[in-house]
Amino acid sequence: MIDLDASILLTIVYVAVLYVFLSPFFFGPFTRILKERREAIEGSLDQAGRRIAEVEKKTAEYESAVREVRSEAYRQQETIRDAALEEKARLLADARQEADKIIKDARARLRAETADARKRLEAEIDTLAVRLSDSLLEDPQ
Repeated sequence: MIDLDASILLTIVYVAVLYVFLSPFFFGPFTRILKERREAIEGSLDQAGRRIAEVEKKTAEYESAVREVRSEAYRQQETIRDAALEEKARLLADARQEADKIIKDARARLRAETADARKRLEAEIDTLAVRLSDSLLEDPQ
């Protein structure tokens, strides 16, 4: 068995008395400080949670706004592209009409020049035929 002598019992009594006297002066304030720290940490965690939620909300709003702006930009880009394609088609149609007109005018001019050349040649054929026949009929002597 364990021998309990008086010094061990006296030490236990001293520790108990010391605890009773130190509780209000040391352990009470120490416990209060720990409680205050715990409450401050919990408050900071709550505040951090609220800020995180606020940041996530603002991030979602920002992303939504960016999507809307991109969508509007794509719509405007599509409108501009459609207008450019219409302008291109109009310019091509105008160029084709102008080219057709130039070709038509050139063909008409060519026909007129051909007809004029035929008329001149027909008019000269008679004189050339007369000259040729005269030269053939002339006496080479």
